[in-house]
Amino acid sequence: MTEAKTQKDFFISHSGRDVMWAEWIAWQLQDGGYTVVLDKWHFEVGSNIPLEMQDAMQTCKRKIVVLSENYLGGTYTHPEWAAVFWADPQGKARKMVPIRIDDCKPDGLLAPLLQIDIRGLDAEHARAKILEELKRGVPDSEPIFPTGMQTAEPIGTKRYPGKLPEIWNISSLRNPNFTGRSELLDQLREYLVKDRTTALTALSGLGGIGKTQVALEYTYRYAGEYDVIWWVKAETEASRTADIEAFARELKLPEVGQTSDVVREAVRKWLRNAKEKWLLIFDNAPNPESLKDFLPNGGHVLITSRYQAWGGTAESLEVEKMDKDEAREFLLKRTKQKDETVADAIAEELGYLPLALEQAGAYIERTGKSLQNYLELYRSKRTELFKSGFASPTQDYKETITTTWTLSIAEATRKCRAAEDFLSLCAYFAPDDIPLDVIAEGVEFLPDELAACAKDEVKFDEAITALMDYSLVTRNENGLSIHRLVQEVARDRLTEENQKIWIVAAMKIVSTAFPDLNSIEFTWSVFDRLLIHGFLIISHCQDNQVFSIDAQSMYDSCRLYLALRSRKSDDYNIYTKVVTDLENLLGSHHKIMASVRNNIAWMLFADGNLQGAISEYRKVLEINEKVSGKDHLMVAQSLFYIGEMQKAHGSFKEAKNSFEEAIKIWTKIHGKDYLNVKTAQRNLDWLARKIKAK
Repeated sequence: MTEAKTQKDFFISHSGRDVMWAEWIAWQLQDGGYTVVLDKWHFEVGSNIPLEMQDAMQTCKRKIVVLSENYLGGTYTHPEWAAVFWADPQGKARKMVPIRIDDCKPDGLLAPLLQIDIRGLDAEHARAKILEELKRGVPDSEPIFPTGMQTAEPIGTKRYPGKLPEIWNISSLRNPNFTGRSELLDQLREYLVKDRTTALTALSGLGGIGKTQVALEYTYRYAGEYDVIWWVKAETEASRTADIEAFARELKLPEVGQTSDVVREAVRKWLRNAKEKWLLIFDNAPNPESLKDFLPNGGHVLITSRYQAWGGTAESLEVEKMDKDEAREFLLKRTKQKDETVADAIAEELGYLPLALEQAGAYIERTGKSLQNYLELYRSKRTELFKSGFASPTQDYKETITTTWTLSIAEATRKCRAAEDFLSLCAYFAPDDIPLDVIAEGVEFLPDELAACAKDEVKFDEAITALMDYSLVTRNENGLSIHRLVQEVARDRLTEENQKIWIVAAMKIVSTAFPDLNSIEFTWSVFDRLLIHGFLIISHCQDNQVFSIDAQSMYDSCRLYLALRSRKSDDYNIYTKVVTDLENLLGSHHKIMASVRNNIAWMLFADGNLQGAISEYRKVLEINEKVSGKDHLMVAQSLFYIGEMQKAHGSFKEAKNSFEEAIKIWTKIHGKDYLNVKTAQRNLDWLARKIKAK
């Protein structure tokens, strides 16, 4: 929270990526005799950020805007400057003072404001210009000043954050599309600057979750606070050794040219004794064991890894998928398009995974497709899309999600042979809360090797842990969760024959666990837990032509259960959640959704809820038209049912239209003597008399 509610001179408004500029400007203002409020300095952890900002804008006389491309493109910066315009619409009080730091092009309300332009100036001239235009004196000292120029300065000199250290080997440019992750970057910064001899932090998480991009953004954002930054490609012993030897050459150590062990120890000694501030990044390290001979003491070490268990070596920080707002902002920025609704839909389909979003953005950029066109194509040909050369990510990413996870699966399988089989089974369940106890009880339906593993709790844990170690699954009290795209990659690795083996295994495990609806021991909770898995497995049965009495029985049970849930007012939230989850996983126009909604419509009709029944049948009609085309028998059947509901509701003219449309389709396919045509015609005759009587 702010220090005190006495009036201050300036509130510093900035984007998260320009925090070092904001700090530098705030320092100059304070040393120049002004009072300031800066979120990073004055808002405590746990405080309500929007309320703090509102309070700051009310208690500060004026507002400094750190004007940049980042600021103009930010989601949360717009309300800040809009509030100032509301208080001073004509700008007479000079309540808003933009300080321009890059070649951004402000438009709209910001365009006409006079700015303090410090682009291209060095620290001294930039400071003087700011204070001169604000009518204040020049301060005595300075913090780090970001110039935005990527030039190197000698070790030990005062540098600006935009300038790179003399010892620096990062070849990747800063990602212009990097979005969000502010809280994660702040947490990473906090972990690294704790008061301790050596700060080791491991960014862990699923391949493609954005670990390397977070590390790269951190490196650029805080480059000015280090004298030495060195990036080590840590995938293999050879790559680690090569980069450390290159580091030794850059440091001009006398041990250069000797054995790898000698050079490595010389580098560690230099780092241990160095007066310079240094940051060492080990990117994509396999596990703690691989780094035991490389980790130094005395500075900051940042590790990225798919491996999770770093507890004994480094402080672990898990990188999770983007949130909805971050994913939308990234896609719109990456594709330079504006359709937020479709961007949200694509992000949801891709499970908010950064690498998948980047691949989508790359495909859209290279093909010139709209977001809507990409969404439609993805829903019909998702596997082909991710394999397409057009979907290859830019230089900001090394691999596609397929190659990334293929490597992770191979590593997990090396640790436990049953891991890949278990992943293959999980690929046919719903992605969340996969019931381990149900799987263990259904071992008789598993292939021999996985069955033997699942019978032994210790061995079963080994298989699960191997997958967890590489972030392919996560475990909680309800079971396992797996990213839906990991499931797709796991399924795509299987032959057609093996796909059917795992579908049948999953189907038999779940169908056997389903309770008998007529049993006195029946409990709703068991169905609640298994229903979403049952529907997903049935969808895989349909997609892969796996037909059996067991599958049909499970499908009938799922539909009946869901329909019964829809009838009970106390259970309506459960019903709507299941339907929503199914639509999210299968898509709103999957043929299973037509069957689900068809059953629900009949139950609503039986309960006298005619409006609800008509609404459900309209959704069924939409799905059937989408899946089968407008002249299909299923479409005619849906129109007929809608007509029946409208007739019962007293909506005679609407019912007449529905029956007429159904008759057109049936007559086109079967001729005018078709039985259903005659039935619908009798309804039309009855409706004609009713309409005439009215």
